[in-house]
Amino acid sequence: MRILLAAPALILLGLAVRAVVGAQTLPEGCIATGPDGRFLCWQAAAPPPTLPPAATATAAPAPTSTPVIPPTNFSFTLGPEQAMYVELSLIHIPDAHISHVWQGNEMRQFISAGVSGYRFTGPNADSLTLNPTTPVIKPGPLPNEYKAFGSVIPGPNGELFGYYHAESCGRGNYTATVGAAVSVDGGLTWSDKGNVITGYQANQSCTKSRPSGAGQPSVIRIGTFVYVYYTQWGGGYPDTIHVARANYADAVMPGAFTKWRSGNWNGIGLGGQSSSVIPSVLDTFAANASVSWNTYLQKYITVFDASKGFYLVTSKDGVTWDTPRLVFAYPKPHNQRTTGDVIFNYPSLASPDEATSETTSKTGWLYYAKGIVGGTPHEMFRAPFSLEAMP
Repeated sequence: MRILLAAPALILLGLAVRAVVGAQTLPEGCIATGPDGRFLCWQAAAPPPTLPPAATATAAPAPTSTPVIPPTNFSFTLGPEQAMYVELSLIHIPDAHISHVWQGNEMRQFISAGVSGYRFTGPNADSLTLNPTTPVIKPGPLPNEYKAFGSVIPGPNGELFGYYHAESCGRGNYTATVGAAVSVDGGLTWSDKGNVITGYQANQSCTKSRPSGAGQPSVIRIGTFVYVYYTQWGGGYPDTIHVARANYADAVMPGAFTKWRSGNWNGIGLGGQSSSVIPSVLDTFAANASVSWNTYLQKYITVFDASKGFYLVTSKDGVTWDTPRLVFAYPKPHNQRTTGDVIFNYPSLASPDEATSETTSKTGWLYYAKGIVGGTPHEMFRAPFSLEAMP
């Protein structure tokens, strides 16, 4: 349910979303939208969810810090933003989903920048450094012009599985694919396995007017499967988020994935038909998914990019999702931006103390890109998030 309440203007960015405006307190579960400062409020009404199957040796890490009764209504609060990695010379950072994996006492974070993928390491999320200083994955021979990881997860035998977004042709009319790679040295070097998911209406021509294909992967293990959520472009319809899955042991092999299609896993991973699981919002696009299992809500949670801002959506099974809710409003919708306007993109939700980015908790960080239309390349920012139960 959405309710608009009149209130004085509130600047969203740089302030905690739960704030006091004059003598009026911003209600729980609300965000500020628009120059008139009206509050947009929402509630997520749903029956108590059933828990997923218990984690096994091939499943995602077991949930921790679980409330006795998971909340069915909740608020999502953002705090002040912080600039990240400003001392580095990397441009267009991040340019896809951000992921992390803990190995021993070291956190390893994988971030795309420019047209390549980089690894950061350190003892915690506040002390990460670029290691090595060169890309750990980068484009190959032309027409391959972009290759960077969207997600990295642990493999079943101590290795790492990486899922990358690749592009051929120009930046404005590329054809995207999802590829996979394996690392046995903690992400320093990678063995490329090639494409594992391609779009069902992928236009390979470099003279087309807009992007096509499948890309921007966000990956999570559910039961004994690896689920890859990806953006599907092309076909004269709004871009939407689709999903494919494969058995964990085979999840880096071409031909192992099947796509969700018309209520079943019967779409071929390489070029087959598929159906959206997170549709477009208000007839605009839905893209750049960041998917995780949330231990506080005991649900799967996705933050994604659309025309008016970042939206949040939850699911009990990773396939059927509830109504998206706006949690981060842009100053202007994508289609109304002009030169000099602020632009936001590439949201990633993370709780760095969790073993991997496949799991989030009650608190953590929302990472995102922020730039100026027609100005300098976008840069990386983060804002703390908190989930709170509501009556």
